[in-house]
Amino acid sequence: MAFLLPREKSVKGFAVLLFIAVLLLNLVTLPIVSEANDDETNRLIGEKVMGMAATGALLLNGELGDAHEKIVADGHRDSEEYKEFQEVLKQILDASKATYVYTLIKVDDDMTNLIAEAADEEDADPFGNEYEMEPQFETAFAGEPDHAVHTWDDEDYGTQKSAFAPIYNSKQEIVAILGIDYPIEELQKKDTNELVGEKVMGMASVGALLLNGKLGDTHEKIVANGNRDGSEYKEFQDALKEIHEAVKPTYVYTLIKVSDEMTHIIAESADEDDADEYGTEYEMEPQFETAFAGDSDYAIHTWDDEDYGTQKSAFAPVFNSKNEMVAILGIDFPAPELEEAAEEEVEEEKAEDAAVSSEQPEEENKGGSSTMPLIIGAVLIASIVAVMVTRKNKKQS
Repeated sequence: MAFLLPREKSVKGFAVLLFIAVLLLNLVTLPIVSEANDDETNRLIGEKVMGMAATGALLLNGELGDAHEKIVADGHRDSEEYKEFQEVLKQILDASKATYVYTLIKVDDDMTNLIAEAADEEDADPFGNEYEMEPQFETAFAGEPDHAVHTWDDEDYGTQKSAFAPIYNSKQEIVAILGIDYPIEELQKKDTNELVGEKVMGMASVGALLLNGKLGDTHEKIVANGNRDGSEYKEFQDALKEIHEAVKPTYVYTLIKVSDEMTHIIAESADEDDADEYGTEYEMEPQFETAFAGDSDYAIHTWDDEDYGTQKSAFAPVFNSKNEMVAILGIDFPAPELEEAAEEEVEEEKAEDAAVSSEQPEEENKGGSSTMPLIIGAVLIASIVAVMVTRKNKKQS
């Protein structure tokens, strides 16, 4: 058996203490980091569903809001008004890929009633089904979209996140709220970049529904005219402004395909002074191609706007009344959480470079957040403990 000299004992003791300190710090800090990540994931998923509810409600405002009042007055779902209203709910369901799409009315401060559903009668909850008032309902009935903080479990479709937005009649009176329940188990596995992209793509997918049909025909006329003058452009731009007002993005616009390599910008929610020129060229990108092929998509990358910071963009197809694709809708949305992630990545790279230059490389952190604070803290704790042990040994000797 080999005997260790006092210095060798000290070095090995220090290594053991360092290991214990790192372990303890991880046990303390990892739950905090995990909880913070869970909170951000929950928020981004909630914002995705809320964006879809806000844009979906635009399709129900005005005449369909009036129709909803008549359905409530009739007290049943057996009418042409209900069939027409339900058809739009089904469009929202298909575009959003939600689990349930429905409307609620306020009965009193404590209770709401279910009125319309995208689901057919055999799969739908009964007309007038009661649901207790919740904070997110109250916010929507007060005029602002909102999402539930909590999730809930559906026995057939798994964990759901719900969001709500107000529906107005032609007199600009709130007559109901639109509810969307969305399955989130797959979303919970995605990283922040994917979640932000999904959020913006949901807005574009449902927002494009507002532009389909007659407004798609109008867009063709704008392209044929070759300018933004005239009533057609104002009508179309007003719809873009509604989308902008509903989801508060940075930019809302349309692009047409000129060739396999090029697109042109046509319409913008921004007024002329703040908008790009009609026909401004943008090179074709993968997310444009996907949208021109008929499916919504978002850009993997972000881009920096000098006035509004880091942006995430998403796109969805726009169809005319013949169901022919005539353009894609683009939405650019602020993504400060991705700006912070990019800054953290730069800091991590700097720390790695510094470690390499000092011949003390640190192991890559696959979770995406720096481990340097943990290591520094661990070294400090271990150092303090080692000093205490050394003093004790000196006293004993």
